[in-house]
Amino acid sequence: MRDGAVTIPDVPGGFTEGVYGFLSRLKEAVEVLQGTHGRAPEARRAPTLAEAVRRVDRGDPPAADFTSLTTDGAVHDLDLSGIVPIGTKAVELRVTVNDDAVQSYLALFKKGNSNQFNSLVVRSQVVNVTTDGYGTVSVDASRRIQYLASNVAFVSISVTVCAWWI
Repeated sequence: MRDGAVTIPDVPGGFTEGVYGFLSRLKEAVEVLQGTHGRAPEARRAPTLAEAVRRVDRGDPPAADFTSLTTDGAVHDLDLSGIVPIGTKAVELRVTVNDDAVQSYLALFKKGNSNQFNSLVVRSQVVNVTTDGYGTVSVDASRRIQYLASNVAFVSISVTVCAWWI
């Protein structure tokens, strides 16, 4: 130190170029991971959450989409491909159940899930009173979900697709 100034020791030859090369490769790796590598500088930003995933409201459907489901205590597929477009990631559902027994249920979940911990479950809570439930269920690439209904004859049961995420 001389007159209050800080001196920097000599840097070995090539050190600066080595650091620059490393940082350039690191920047390129980050761009590859973000999917922005090779794009023009103005297009190099990663998509925002609003751009990457968006909710599409279905509007005002005239009736429930499904009112007749197999209720035998086994897992069944529910094909939503006639309602939601290709590329859909998840659906928002309205589910209603009514039964003459308490605790009858309908569980809806992503096709292929092995248990129902991450599922939309609606149970009858009072005899002969309709219970509603709203929730989101992920769909597979073929736009199918699965359901499991308790082994009873429901008074009424319905599933309506309210919206989807693309």
